[in-house]
Amino acid sequence: MIKEEPKVFKYTEYPEEGHGIIGKVASDPELHQWPFEQRKK
Repeated sequence: MIKEEPKVFKYTEYPEEGHGIIGKVASDPELHQWPFEQRKK
């Protein structure tokens, strides 16, 4: 059997922004930093 590692993710909700949030999400520095902080265990 292959042992699966737990999934790590960050959930952020912008309830006041509606469907047009791509500008806000894309300008979030944490969005671009997070993938590079991930390491295989």
